[in-house]
Amino acid sequence: VCGFMPLKRTEADIRPFLEEVLKRSQRLFLPTFDGHSVTMRQATHLTDLTVSRFYIPEPAPDAPLLDPQENVIALLPGRAFDPEGGRTGRGNGAYDRWVLERRKTPSHSKYYGIALACQIVQNVPMAEHDALLDGLITERGLMERKIN
Repeated sequence: VCGFMPLKRTEADIRPFLEEVLKRSQRLFLPTFDGHSVTMRQATHLTDLTVSRFYIPEPAPDAPLLDPQENVIALLPGRAFDPEGGRTGRGNGAYDRWVLERRKTPSHSKYYGIALACQIVQNVPMAEHDALLDGLITERGLMERKIN
């Protein structure tokens, strides 16, 4: 499972889910940011994370990297989402680049937006460099992407 540490008040709090993943001895990967790109590194305890220069809790820089060929269920934050898989983030496109790079290798990985119901809009403007998600997960449940 690839997750994220939520930013207070602007993203759904998935920390209880992340704790459950770890409790079940499943591998959890969280993002590390360098300002331009995201890399997923393994987290073994949420209390062992370090706060980055962007004020986001991250695994240590020497934590094991996610194998680029490994199948994952990835949970992605955002500011707005739409039912067709559109997502808008915080503006630098790091998650989009990460998803698009991973999709170059055939896999059974799935990418879901984690949203509060109030973050779902009718249409998120998408550019060629934006990655579509496979669905959304909100407090109301799972919504698979509508395929037109």
